[in-house]
Amino acid sequence: MAKESRLAASLCIISAARDPAVVERVTRAAVISRDGKNFPQTSVLNVFADHDYNRSVITIVGPLSKLGDPVVSACTEALNLIDLHQHTGVHPCLGAVDLVPVYPLAKDVGLDECGDVAETIGASPYVLNCNVTIDTAEMQVGQRIAASVRASSIGGLPGVQSMALPNKGRIEIACNLLSLPEDCGSAKEVPEDVSTSPACLEARVRELALSEGVSVIGCALVGLTRRQCRALAVKAIAEGIPDYWKLRQVTMM
Repeated sequence: MAKESRLAASLCIISAARDPAVVERVTRAAVISRDGKNFPQTSVLNVFADHDYNRSVITIVGPLSKLGDPVVSACTEALNLIDLHQHTGVHPCLGAVDLVPVYPLAKDVGLDECGDVAETIGASPYVLNCNVTIDTAEMQVGQRIAASVRASSIGGLPGVQSMALPNKGRIEIACNLLSLPEDCGSAKEVPEDVSTSPACLEARVRELALSEGVSVIGCALVGLTRRQCRALAVKAIAEGIPDYWKLRQVTMM
């Protein structure tokens, strides 16, 4: 079994999902270099594509010193393939490559080191994406609920960043759940090791939705928890599987 030493993850978030061929080519660029060889000691663990958002999240993992090349390769391919003049989607869009945060997975990797690798990309503690869908198409209802659960609001939930977006004719409360510090005692007690668990988030959204006279359709995690990501990274690298996402069910929404 490979050690967890120096592991980090990058979420390559691209403004494409409706053309599976584009998502596939960008993902392959994170695995195979221009000379046709696999990037060493790295793997793509997961690909999550949302049709309404027209946005995909590609999870790339490896030792921090090896992560830069596959990430840059994927970003370059995305910039070559995605035409923002033709792009439509309900999620706010910053560019063909929307975000590329780098997260530490191992305790011996610091945020400052991730920042050095990421340079202008950005580094942050691990973030879990969790979306709760409510049974209404009224954006104002969703915006009120999103504002209520946001950590910056009075009475909001710890570590929650949120916004309301239309999705499949309903409203989705799209949330980032910030991870707890590795040395935080309660991190060991929460399966997802985040400040607010998906279950607590869903319960609070359900309560707020009920006060608005609407119900909750369901809750979905986008990608992997930090623990899942770390465990799968160790497995994929130890077994030499650069395209681990193919062994998992790719989520297309």
